[in-house]
Amino acid sequence: MCDLFLTKEGKVYMAMQPTIVAGIFAQESQATQALEALKQAGFSYDQMGVAKQGQKNVNLQNDLLGLGVPHEQARYYAQEFKAGRTVVSVRPDGREQEAHDLLHRYGGYDYEHRTLSQQTGADDDQSAPVAQTGTDDAQDDFQQPRSLRLREERLNVTKERVESGEVNLRKEVVTEQKTITVPVTHEEVVIEREAVAGGQIDTATPIGEGETISMPVSEEQVNVTKNTVVTGEVAIGKRAIQETQQVTDTVRHEEARIEREGKVDVEDTEGKNRSR
Repeated sequence: MCDLFLTKEGKVYMAMQPTIVAGIFAQESQATQALEALKQAGFSYDQMGVAKQGQKNVNLQNDLLGLGVPHEQARYYAQEFKAGRTVVSVRPDGREQEAHDLLHRYGGYDYEHRTLSQQTGADDDQSAPVAQTGTDDAQDDFQQPRSLRLREERLNVTKERVESGEVNLRKEVVTEQKTITVPVTHEEVVIEREAVAGGQIDTATPIGEGETISMPVSEEQVNVTKNTVVTGEVAIGKRAIQETQQVTDTVRHEEARIEREGKVDVEDTEGKNRSR
């Protein structure tokens, strides 16, 4: 069942909560005490409503049916109102049991807590019409404020991690030429000649060919080999860099606009008269 809300004009409006708590009172004074108790318990005027005798253009059954209230329940509340009883409604906002207890404490009852005679009487009158009570000059002394809820859209920002790129680290072989200067030594033959003074006579060895003196000559030869050594190390890793980004979107909000007809003074919360 949808939430319903009885205003000072006796009309029923849909509220945001899915349920209401209603109480029917045989005495208007009991209803007044229940409203005061609800107020003391922290329920605001915006959560409370009352339909009582003397209000104008009340068609409670049709209003309730229009909100999806089952026909039997709507007819029952309308019949009780027609019989001169006062109906108090509360939008509990999660405090259903507390609202029930307060209404019942001051003599209130509802569709679920009817007496046997009330249930029988309701069943006997299947087609009882709902009368509109009150006259044009009836005084409406219910002082409940009426409110209009203003809403606005707000941006909700969420973040998700997505892949933005990839870095690969690999090795490749680069060929280059290097020149190294290496000192080497080699041997040279030195010929030294000396003249023999005085013409020394050598009779031991006859003049002839075939006499040879040999002297080996050596040099250092460069041999090149290669070996592999580690010259460095390259590591790859990640780190988080925080930055700010701005997001822009269009949002809507509701504002109250005052319209007036005729000579009517309207004072807003800042104490200024305004019209449109």
